[in-house]
Amino acid sequence: MNVKYMLFILLFNLSCAVALSGCNATSTAHSSGGVAHINSHAVTPFPQWQDAHFQLTNISVPEQESIFWLDDEAIQFAKRTSNNTQSINEQIRALSYGILNRTGLNLLYAADANTNANTTFLNRAANCLSLTIMTYALAEKAGFSAQFQQVHIPEYWTERDGQSFINSHVNVRIQPNALMRNQMLFPHMTVVDFDPIANRSAMKSDVITKQRIIAMFYNNQGADALLRYEHNQAYALFKAAIETDTQFPDVWVNLGLLYKREGLLSAAEESYRFAIALNDKKTAWENLAYLYRFTGKTEQAEEIFERLERQRLNNPYYHYMLAQRALNEGDVEESIIKFKRAISLDDHPHQFYAGLAEAYAQQNLFEKSRHYLRLAKRKAEFADEVQRYESKLSVLANVQAGH
Repeated sequence: MNVKYMLFILLFNLSCAVALSGCNATSTAHSSGGVAHINSHAVTPFPQWQDAHFQLTNISVPEQESIFWLDDEAIQFAKRTSNNTQSINEQIRALSYGILNRTGLNLLYAADANTNANTTFLNRAANCLSLTIMTYALAEKAGFSAQFQQVHIPEYWTERDGQSFINSHVNVRIQPNALMRNQMLFPHMTVVDFDPIANRSAMKSDVITKQRIIAMFYNNQGADALLRYEHNQAYALFKAAIETDTQFPDVWVNLGLLYKREGLLSAAEESYRFAIALNDKKTAWENLAYLYRFTGKTEQAEEIFERLERQRLNNPYYHYMLAQRALNEGDVEESIIKFKRAISLDDHPHQFYAGLAEAYAQQNLFEKSRHYLRLAKRKAEFADEVQRYESKLSVLANVQAGH
């Protein structure tokens, strides 16, 4: 089981502009400020902080220890759930299933649940990062070892609060601790996943540090603050993320977006360039291109946009994002073309069919809409998703009856 972590990347053109981590989100706000051939291996100066521009008095940032803290109820849940069986491997599986199973925590996926371990446990709602953090904390309290992993997925966009986010993915691997492994012939490990992306085909994963996860947590909370236009809070959180892990590129993209909003255009460009030097991220390039366009460097901006589009043509989620944007802008025919293109590249994600159903419903083509809603329901992986599609089918039947 893999835990999807969202970096919310909030594109200011409603693509991927705010970068949140863990269901990791990285912002690709429309800004660009660099040449399309930055040498990512060159030494890039560390960007200067802009503390003097922000009001940081009475702005608080959560302590790192609080991110993983659990109360007695949560600790007892971890111990009770994992102690139902004799085998250590079975105990690990029991804890994993207890976290995700409806008879356990009854966890629901919530994209905006950027919460610490204990709040996630109490609210019983999580996104990928918050589930990863909670699972890690519960596993440690149960006496097991846990490691964070980043899963390399294609660029994947989601919508929230009228904005588009580009998502990254993390999971947590639970295994026997070192002492347990020394006493076992066949120690196993379980990867806990809360992945709202329908296609769970095997993808490359890398172990990442606890510090990177903490940076992702601050980044996600900073992105939430950015969405609320609480710029002082966002700056403090982005700075905390960077001070925790200076090599985390997504937070530099979000910081650049914040700077652009505040009119600090040189600082925004500097942040995007630093993100590119770290990882050559498409989201940083895209923000850089939007910054170029904003500052009148049209030729440089279009060069970047054209290169990015060529790189994204075979990514089904890119076409899905374009389809959603077209639908939001009232271009239903274009949205149908893009949804179908996404499905032709990957026919697994239920969201693609649901989008196509919505487009056909806007054209009053209810039979086609019903057909694709049924396909979406069939492709859905979680019970709450199935229920949502059943409700939509019922609403559609009533609308059709009214016609």
